[in-house]
Amino acid sequence: MGMILTFFYHIINEKDKELIELGGEGQEIKLFQLDEITEINVFPNLRTYINKNRNKLKY
Repeated sequence: MGMILTFFYHIINEKDKELIELGGEGQEIKLFQLDEITEINVFPNLRTYINKNRNKLKY
């Protein structure tokens, strides 16, 4: 079976950020600003989706 990666988009504040805990199912959690995601090495489909929907994803 191949590797499965899941991305969640959610706007959080600093208080909520402190409450995030890594569960037993994952190895790490990384948080990024929306503008950072298109600059890092992510799947091309995710980068395309973000670029096409940037105005809808901004808060």
